[in-house]
Amino acid sequence: MRTDTPKTVYLHDYAPYPFEILSLDLTFDIREGDTTVTALTRIKRKEHKTREIFLNGENLELVSLHLDEEPLDIYILDEKGISFTFPQDDSEHVLKVTTLVRPAENTRLEGLYRSEQTYCTQCEAE
Repeated sequence: MRTDTPKTVYLHDYAPYPFEILSLDLTFDIREGDTTVTALTRIKRKEHKTREIFLNGENLELVSLHLDEEPLDIYILDEKGISFTFPQDDSEHVLKVTTLVRPAENTRLEGLYRSEQTYCTQCEAE
C-alpha cells in the first residue's frame, strides 16, 4: 500500500500539453511473473517552442524507446519517468515505448496490478 501523502493538484496548476497525441495503441503481453507493455503513439509538436518531452511512468523497467523506428539512445530516466528531446519539426512522429512491469509485485494499486487471480488497471489522467 502507498504510504506517502498525495500532492494536491489544483486546476490552476495545469498547463496545455505542448504535444498533440494523434493516437495511442497499447499492447499488453501478460505472462506469469511479468508483463511487457508496448505503447505506440502518433505524436506531433504543437506550435510551442518546447522540444523536451516527459513521459510519466513509475515502477516500470524500460525495455526500449524508438522514434520513427530508430532507437532513441539519448534520454533521462528516473523514478518518475523518462524525458528526451523531440525533433524540431512540426511533422507527425511515431513513438514506441516498451516497458516491463510486474503486476503481482505492484502493491500501490496503480497502473496494472494483480489481485489474487485478477489483473486490474487503475488509470487516471493527470
